[in-house]
Amino acid sequence: MLTTDFLSHPRVHLVVGKGGVGRSGVTAALARVAAAAGLRALVIDIEGRSTITDYFDCPVTLDYVERRIYTDGTGGVWGRTISPDDALVDWLEDHGLRSIARRLGSSGALDIIATGVPGVRDLLVLGKIKQLERESAYDTIIVDAPASGHAVDFVATPYQLHQTAAVGPVKSQAADVMEMVGDRKRFGVLVVTIPEETPVQEALDTMQAIEERTSAHISGIIINQSTTLDELTRSAIAIVERHSTTHATGLAASVDYLVAVADRQISEIASLTAQRRIPMLQLGLANNSSLTNILDSLTRDLEAGIARW
Repeated sequence: MLTTDFLSHPRVHLVVGKGGVGRSGVTAALARVAAAAGLRALVIDIEGRSTITDYFDCPVTLDYVERRIYTDGTGGVWGRTISPDDALVDWLEDHGLRSIARRLGSSGALDIIATGVPGVRDLLVLGKIKQLERESAYDTIIVDAPASGHAVDFVATPYQLHQTAAVGPVKSQAADVMEMVGDRKRFGVLVVTIPEETPVQEALDTMQAIEERTSAHISGIIINQSTTLDELTRSAIAIVERHSTTHATGLAASVDYLVAVADRQISEIASLTAQRRIPMLQLGLANNSSLTNILDSLTRDLEAGIARW
């Protein structure tokens, strides 16, 4: 598959996964791959804790204003945050309430609204993402979503509010967001996991919950930090070459460990494929302490994986 097709169809990619599986790194790598293909990529952080700019070695703290954080030829990566408060101000301005929008946004009005309408915070953020998608200023929008548990509620919010809200702006906004989320040409969920039992089970649970509670399309599974059979074989050979016959016991233990790692990873990956007919892509284990080096490794693996997608 061409990189441009993978990243621009759908235009919005929601990257979800259990904490600690490398979700932000995968998000950064997707954006860099897009830039290398000549695309304009927008990365959105919706929790305000993303390390995206650190991967690009960019001394910028993301805020509500979009700013360029990486350039590659004709392509580039822009980044921003979307908070419910700022999204509320935008929404008020768009509905002719510019004169009071800033005052309401700074006076705690969102807390009052959120108390009366649970889920409205997530709806405001999704509504802003929908607006950006419609404006088509970027070829691809990559959202670094909350950890899996919140991510499910995040995607399901418009469906819940559309059922419970009476007629009015909340119901209308929910309907518009549902239209985007349910269109696989506009919106897709990329699930990131690592080949270990707990993260894999959480990935399966997340996909099931999203499918049961929403009409969102699970566009792919990205297995991060996996070790290929070739890599394990090279490691085993290196161990053999480093050990003499006097270290036979230690050598056997090391090889046994590598075999156990391979068996465990194969088993966990098989549990994903056994229940799901969803495209999967594996990324290697980046043994580098530098985030920029990790990004280099993730980018290479993503480019190779997308070509085989």
